[in-house]
Amino acid sequence: MTEPLKTKTVAAVREHDDDLSGNHLGGNAMHETNWQRDAEIILAARAASGLPFTADDLRQDGLGEPDKPARWGNLFLQAQREGVIVSVGVLNSRRAQRRGSLSRVWVGTHGEAVAA
Repeated sequence: MTEPLKTKTVAAVREHDDDLSGNHLGGNAMHETNWQRDAEIILAARAASGLPFTADDLRQDGLGEPDKPARWGNLFLQAQREGVIVSVGVLNSRRAQRRGSLSRVWVGTHGEAVAA
């Protein structure tokens, strides 16, 4: 939908969090924690931009796939419930795996974002 975010903030926060994370959790627990943290950071940056975006845009910004696909829905539902984003429409997904199924389009509310 839009160009990848070119902010040093996302990378800096990730680097700082990695240094302080303790990395003592193993396997999927660490993957889940890191993915959720990274997802919230990237989503907050997209929401603050004021531009419409989809999950595909978060992937384009460098967010990998979660250990469970349902985590995508939970991420957007949480952000919507917290008033960070609102749905503004749908479009066909660009991902071949989705076979053109609908993907929700989101926009940040007044440029506000939750702290990740």
